[in-house]
Amino acid sequence: MKGAIFDMDGTLLDSMGTWDRIVPQYLINHGVDDPGDINGEIAAMTFEDGIQYTIKRFGLPMTASQVMQGISDQMLWEYTHTVRMKPGVLEYLKMLRQEGIPMCIATATGRALSLPALRCQGILDFFQFVLTVEEVGVGKEYPDIFLQSAQRMGLAPKDCCVFEDALHGIRSASSAGFQICAVKDEGSAVVDREEIRRLSDICIESFRELL
Repeated sequence: MKGAIFDMDGTLLDSMGTWDRIVPQYLINHGVDDPGDINGEIAAMTFEDGIQYTIKRFGLPMTASQVMQGISDQMLWEYTHTVRMKPGVLEYLKMLRQEGIPMCIATATGRALSLPALRCQGILDFFQFVLTVEEVGVGKEYPDIFLQSAQRMGLAPKDCCVFEDALHGIRSASSAGFQICAVKDEGSAVVDREEIRRLSDICIESFRELL
């Protein structure tokens, strides 16, 4: 491994449970019954695409910017008050830095949320850059965000390890020739775990296993 590309939510931060709660609660607060499948439907989308889908599906009488602001405000509070790093993350990042391995973030979470989230945990400075799917223009069901991350680090995909928890991200990164370290997260669907294991070079339950 000559470079490390990290997903943020569900990989470095124990935040997927919070995301899974935020959107259904927003719908309930605006008079829509929780449909039970909204998080799965928007998981691979960019934040903006997910908001547009949600507005159209449920006929919300708000603009995309209003919905995005409402959800972002609540999630920012969660990032800075309740969300924590997963065990072993800080120690592993320190180890990679000592070994001179360049690191970056490739996340589906927008910059306005991801930067404060990483800064709050005290780990933002470990990464050369943060790249979001909004900036790339497509979600993680496509490998573009990983390919652009490798290119910015001056590395070939085969020399980079992608650390991911979600099947759609693992599948696209694997298809593009990246090494894969799958990070177990309780937010991942149980039915996805066999496919995740098949596509990954290594599967871990905690970063402590890599120390």
